Amino acid sequence: MASVTRSQHPPTDDWDQLRLLVTSPEQETYELLRPIVLFGRSSVTRARETGVPARTLRRKAARFTAHGMRSLFAEEAEPVADRRRLPLGIRRAIVELKAEYPPFSLREIAAVCRERFDRPVDHTATPPLDSRQYPPRV
Repeated sequence: MASVTRSQHPPTDDWDQLRLLVTSPEQETYELLRPIVLFGRSSVTRARETGVPARTLRRKAARFTAHGMRSLFAEEAEPVADRRRLPLGIRRAIVELKAEYPPFSLREIAAVCRERFDRPVDHTATPPLDSRQYPPRV
């Protein structure tokens, strides 16, 4: 198996040179925090060296201490659920109700869903029911 040859660079603590060598945002964050976490350098000193606000460095260092390397990836790994979007089961129920009894108004459908799923459903948040699945023939 052939080994991968990497370019060799002399070790440096110069932040401007380190930024040129890193290949990912996570690695850049780690190199930014390494002197604080490993060697106990103050965040104010590191902020002066790097131009990153000291408060940001303190927050990231605290998160790194609490969660380890996983904290470098946490922002991308945990998407926040959008509470405005109705769950799939409720959306299906709305479409089925309208299909079963077309004269239902959106307010009536919202009231039925509110009772059935024990969750407030706004009549303005219901999906459009009059849209076509396919474009009309010409």
